[in-house]
Amino acid sequence: MSDNTTSNDLPVTRHTIFQNSLMTALLDGIYDGEMSVGELLGKGNFGLGTFDALDGEMVIVDGVCYQLRHDGTATRARLSARSPYAVATNFVPRIRRRAPENIRRADLSNFIDEMTPSANYMYAVRITGRFSKVTTRTVVRQQKPYPRMTEAVG
Repeated sequence: MSDNTTSNDLPVTRHTIFQNSLMTALLDGIYDGEMSVGELLGKGNFGLGTFDALDGEMVIVDGVCYQLRHDGTATRARLSARSPYAVATNFVPRIRRRAPENIRRADLSNFIDEMTPSANYMYAVRITGRFSKVTTRTVVRQQKPYPRMTEAVG
C-alpha cells in the first residue's frame, strides 16, 4: 500500500462519463448548444461545461446545474439552457482523504494525483470545505460571428 492508500478505500469501479461534443469544437468557435441542461442532468449528477455563446461556466453538483458568469454571480441554470460542451457522470466517491489545512492549489493537485490509481483514466474529484475565498475564471458571453476560443479567453 502506498502512503495514501487505506483499508477504507473501496475498489476503483469505472463509471460512465458522458461528454457532449468535443473540446476541439469549442476551440474552433462552435459555441451553440446541442443539448439542454435538463437532458444533460439525465446523464449525470456531477460535471462541468459551458453554456451557449460561452455564457459562463457550468458546474453540476448533487444533480443541480449552476451557471457561473463573468460578473461573479452564480445562479441555478434553467433546464432549457443549452450547452455546446459538457462532461457529466454519476458521482460515487470511492476514495476519501482529508487534505492538509491551508494547502495551496499546486500542492492540492499533487495530493490528488498521488491517490489516483492510474494516470490513464479520468476521475471525478469533489472537494468539500470552508473557503475564505474562491476565484473562478469565466468568459464574457460571445457574439456571432464567434471568435476562436483562444481569442475569446485572451
